[in-house]
Amino acid sequence: MDEEVPFRAFVPAKQDVGDLAELADLEKVSVLTYNVLSQMGARKLQRGGKSYVSAAILNIRQRRERLLREILSYDADIMCLQEVDEYDDWWAAELAIAGYDSIYATSAAPTSASATKEIDDGLVTAFRKSTFQLFRSTEVHLNDLCSNINDANLSARARQDKLALLVCLQPWETSALPSAL
Repeated sequence: MDEEVPFRAFVPAKQDVGDLAELADLEKVSVLTYNVLSQMGARKLQRGGKSYVSAAILNIRQRRERLLREILSYDADIMCLQEVDEYDDWWAAELAIAGYDSIYATSAAPTSASATKEIDDGLVTAFRKSTFQLFRSTEVHLNDLCSNINDANLSARARQDKLALLVCLQPWETSALPSAL
């Protein structure tokens, strides 16, 4: 059963940016960021009774199919996805079928304060393989930056097991996109 992709209202860029005439003739790159809600996050919604959606939609198999349809409907050149689980088992293959290469980084290892926290998701940066090639990628575990904080109390509060995925892409030589590399 093919369902229609839901309409989402987007906030336009500032008028002064949208009216820059000199950008009109340049190649454009579209970037999408989307939190797909990990299965652990969906379970928390179900347990807490705070869910604003049907329990059926929180089912991972139904939800990921809907998410993929919606995400692909935006036809972005680069996609940054958060809270992605089942990357190796599902997302990597589906994104590849849709014409994207992707990089995955799992969440940071839990701190001692949150040792019981179950780590089940990560970040994905996917890019249109006909347009870009991967030049370099780096995972930055933000907890590592806390060691530079002199205040022990602040350092402890700053540890949140967060992760950043930095991806450097280069347009293929046949692309009309300019390359800074």
